[in-house]
Amino acid sequence: MLLTDDYRVMAAKRIAAELIRLAAGMNMTCPRTWVIVAVRLRITPSPYPMSDKHPPEKQSRGWLVHNSARDAWVIEWNTGLSEREQSEAIVHELAHWFQRAATSEWVCNEPAVYWYEGPDDERHRIARLVESLVFA
Repeated sequence: MLLTDDYRVMAAKRIAAELIRLAAGMNMTCPRTWVIVAVRLRITPSPYPMSDKHPPEKQSRGWLVHNSARDAWVIEWNTGLSEREQSEAIVHELAHWFQRAATSEWVCNEPAVYWYEGPDDERHRIARLVESLVFA
């Protein structure tokens, strides 16, 4: 299911504005800034080193997982990336968190914002748009 550009942009702008507000006064391209933001949102930051098992082009930048045993969200990101890329990866995952954890009325009232259908689904389109707005 595809969202209209209006819904996608509305959701991304609201998430980006909130992330920018939470990072106010800090260096936006420093991963530590986004770790602080994650902690403020009660998300556990969990950096991981680049694996030797896969070539760099097969490496994931990061992901968001829910630890059901602890009822906690965790953001993991690849510390083998540049500081800017690490920051972008964390912001991307924070955008996913907002899409999953925030109420639909806050982000937007289109249910497709919350569906996951793979790496090119609406969540990723919105998260990539959030990245571009935060780091514009």
